[in-house]
Amino acid sequence: LVVTLRVLSPLVSLGIERFYPNPLRVSPAMFASIFGMFLGTSMYVTKMDDKNWNGIMWVFLNIILAVGDRLLQRLMLAKDQYPVDISIPGLTLLNNFLGMLPICVAVWWTDELHKIPATMASLSGLGAVWVVASCIVGVGISYCGIWAQSLISATSFMVLVNVNKFAIVLLEVFVIRTRKP
Repeated sequence: LVVTLRVLSPLVSLGIERFYPNPLRVSPAMFASIFGMFLGTSMYVTKMDDKNWNGIMWVFLNIILAVGDRLLQRLMLAKDQYPVDISIPGLTLLNNFLGMLPICVAVWWTDELHKIPATMASLSGLGAVWVVASCIVGVGISYCGIWAQSLISATSFMVLVNVNKFAIVLLEVFVIRTRKP
């Protein structure tokens, strides 16, 4: 449901981005592709079971927060808007540090803090390598995301994120095949 309805986020960001100092120029092809995403989402949700609508408020909260995040990033990163004077590596560090704060609250809230020493001790050498590798990849993804966000509009970035999610789903269904289509 989240992946499906998240394709509506470019419509929201497109509407808000029109009020930016340097608004996005909308081409007919861009409008047609966003309309196609909207049409596909509409077709999908009309056939959904009623029980799948339970988390709809969380989905819309997710869309609002994601669009707000992308719009603020675009406004503060793009050279043609109102950029802040922080380097991309500095923003990557700031982004990852601020992202750790809610994780720390969640660790404390779920009472998992006392499990950390035992979990770290039980890691094999290879397990530790994978943890460090995932941290490095995460920082790389963060850096590339911030860099891309500084180069393209928030709406284009939302489309890029959605295409990426659908590519992962298609890869999972048709190549990795851990789930049946």
